[in-house]
Formats: sequence, structure tokens, C-alpha cells
Amino acid sequence: MSAAPDIAAIADAYLEAVGGDAAAALNLALSDLIDATVEVDLRARALDQWVSRGYVQGRATERLHRIRQEDADRFLNQQRALSDGPVPVRASQASAHGS
Repeated sequence: MSAAPDIAAIADAYLEAVGGDAAAALNLALSDLIDATVEVDLRARALDQWVSRGYVQGRATERLHRIRQEDADRFLNQQRALSDGPVPVRASQASAHGS
């Protein structure tokens, strides 16, 4: 499959757009190419930022999930300890609380 017919059609469209002036058609084609290239670059940068932000947010979410899990485990362990009966109070703790 050759790109030549597509290129010819594009060139004809640019020539028609500027009234047949070859220099103006080339100028317009190059201007459009530069605009398209800038647009592609901006989109690529935006995608990189989105991916980076998603990675950072994903890492933060993982960390938050881990912290919440640790808190839940700590709470469950405290509840188990309470349900097993009173925890002996050391003498240093009793004197600190005025007991």
C-alpha cells in the first residue's frame, strides 16, 4: 500500500486552500505540521503527568491501605487482650496513675 496517492491528495487540498500558490501551500502545510507536532508533544507530556500522578496516588493509596490495616490489626489485638481478662498493671504504671 503506497502513501503516494494520500500525499498527492493532501498536496492538492493545500494548493486548493490557498488558490494554487505552491509557496503558500507549502507554508500552510508546514504550519499545520508544526501545530500537529506541538499538539502531539503536549498530549504526550500530559499523559506522562497523568501516569506519574497515578503512580504516586497509587503508592499513597497502598500506603494508606497498609496503615489502615495495621490500625485495624492493632485494634483487634487490643480487643482480644481485653476479652482475655484484665491486663496486669505494673507497679510503675499504678503509681503513675495514682493507684
